[in-house]
Amino acid sequence: TDGVQALHKVSMQHYDLLITDVNMPNMDGFELTRKLREQNSSLPIWGLTANAQANEREKGLNCGMNLCLFKPLTLDVLKTHLSQLHQVAHIAPQYRHLDIEALKNNTANDLQLMQEILMTFQHETHKDLPAAFHALEAGDNRTFHQCIHRIHGAANILNLQKLINISHQLEITPVSDDSKPEILKL
Repeated sequence: TDGVQALHKVSMQHYDLLITDVNMPNMDGFELTRKLREQNSSLPIWGLTANAQANEREKGLNCGMNLCLFKPLTLDVLKTHLSQLHQVAHIAPQYRHLDIEALKNNTANDLQLMQEILMTFQHETHKDLPAAFHALEAGDNRTFHQCIHRIHGAANILNLQKLINISHQLEITPVSDDSKPEILKL
C-alpha cells in the first residue's frame, strides 16, 4: 500500500491504530500523518523507519505521529507499545470530557506519559474529593480549599473544562453553614 491508498482506506473505515512505513511511494508516512491530523483524526499513528536517527524520530513526532519506531521492529517492542496503547484506551473513556488533543500536545504524544497522568489524576482525585466533602462537613475550610485547589490544578492540566469551572467556583465560594447546600449542588 502507498500513502495515498492508506489515506483513502483510513477515511473509509475505522481503525484502532495505524502503523505506517515512513518511506512509501506517492505519499510518505510523514505526509500521510499530516493529512490525517488536518482531518482532526485522533487515530494513534505509529511510524516505522529504517533510518534509526534521532532527527527521523523527531520529524515523525513533529508531524503528528504518536510514536516513530525503528526497524527491525521486534515482537517484544510491539507488545510493549500495544500494551501501553491498550491501557490508555481503557482509561480514557472514563474522561469523556477530556480534550485528548490537548493531552497529546502537553505530553508530546507520549502514550506512557498520558497513561501516567490519567492514572495519577484518577488516583489523586479519588482521594481529594472525599477528603474535601469530609472537610466541608467538619467545617475545616482550609483542608476543603486545599483539596479543591489540587483538583482544580489537575483539571487544568487535562483541560477538563467542566471540572475547571466547578472547582474554580468552589475555590472562590466562602464556606459557611449557609453556603454548604449551594456547594453540595455543584
